[in-house]
Amino acid sequence: MANEETQHQQSPWTRPGFLMAGALVMLLVIAGVVLSIIFALGGNDDADSNPSKPATTAAPTPDEGEGSGSSVCGLDGDVLEQARLSKAPTVDEWGYIGTTSHPISKEYGPGETDESGFYYCFQRSPEGAVYAAANAVALGTDTVLAPQWMKYFLADGPFSEQLLSELDESPSGATSASPPRMQIAGFRLLQYDGDSARVDMAVTTNANGQAVTVSTIYDLLWEDGDWKLSSAKEDPIEVVAIPNIAGYVAWGE
Repeated sequence: MANEETQHQQSPWTRPGFLMAGALVMLLVIAGVVLSIIFALGGNDDADSNPSKPATTAAPTPDEGEGSGSSVCGLDGDVLEQARLSKAPTVDEWGYIGTTSHPISKEYGPGETDESGFYYCFQRSPEGAVYAAANAVALGTDTVLAPQWMKYFLADGPFSEQLLSELDESPSGATSASPPRMQIAGFRLLQYDGDSARVDMAVTTNANGQAVTVSTIYDLLWEDGDWKLSSAKEDPIEVVAIPNIAGYVAWGE
C-alpha cells in the first residue's frame, strides 16, 4: 500500500480518470493487480509497423491551426449540427500502437502523423469524434508517444496549464514487464453538436486471468481544426468499471 501511494504521488498518470493510463491503473487494481508504473502499459518503439500510417508532418501549434473551422489537414464532411451515431462507422483497416488496435479511415482520420510519431487530425463529424476517442485509447497506452501527444491533444481550459505542468514534472522510463492487451469493444456517442462531443468508449483487457471492461468518457472540443480533450475538469476523463457492453454500439477489430 505504501508503494502504491508513493507512485500516485510521483506521477499524474496513475491518478484514476487522467488519460487512458489512469483508466488502466484503475481497472488493473479492480482485477487485483497493482502496477508501480507511470502508464498502465509499456512503450512501443515500433512506430513504423503500420503500413498505412498517415503522412508525417509536425503537428500544428494553436497559432498555426485553422481556428475553430475546417480540419487542420483538410478532411471535409463537416457536421455542424446535433447528431447521433447508432451504428459503427466504417473502418479502412485497424492499426496498432503497441498491442492496442485503433481504427484508420481516409474519410474520418487520422489524417496526419506528427514527427514524434503520434496520429492526429480527425473529421469534424460524429464519426470523426468517435475515431478521435478511439485513437486516444491507443495512444494513452504508449509511454513514448503519449507525453508529446497529450501536449497536442489537451484543449485550452481552466486546468490545461496544471495538467501539462504535471505531465512535464512526471518521471519517465518506467514500464510494465508484461503489459496486458487492451481492446476497444464499443462506443456510445452521448452528445454531439459540431463544436463539442462526449464519447464513451468501452475497453476490455485481461488482467491476472480475469476479463475486465471499463467505460472511459472523453469530453472533446473542436479546437484549432481538430478534436481536443477538454481541460474544464481536473480529471478530464471519467472512468468506471462496467459488467458488459450492453447499450454500446459494438465496434472493434
